[in-house]
Amino acid sequence: MQHRVARGMGGCSDPVINGPAGAALVCGTPFTGCHGDCEARDTERAKEMERRGFVIRHGKGAEYDPRFVPLILFGGVKRWLSETEPRYLHEPPVQEAA
Repeated sequence: MQHRVARGMGGCSDPVINGPAGAALVCGTPFTGCHGDCEARDTERAKEMERRGFVIRHGKGAEYDPRFVPLILFGGVKRWLSETEPRYLHEPPVQEAA
């Protein structure tokens, strides 16, 4: 499992980041495969994983929230991750009005 938003030293208490929407199943180790690509910070490989939603930078707003950032799977298939259980959603979740 790869945390889509890096938790940093000491971890993170945000339930969204620590929940099903905040993690993706990827192949390899932190040094190999897709997992290695996610961990290869600031490289072209990592930027591609970010474009595909497997890496999300820290920030405010929906573009930084794992619930609203889709994964782009092979073939360009776009899927969102459920906030409450480990499953794909075929449509983006409804965002609450601010």
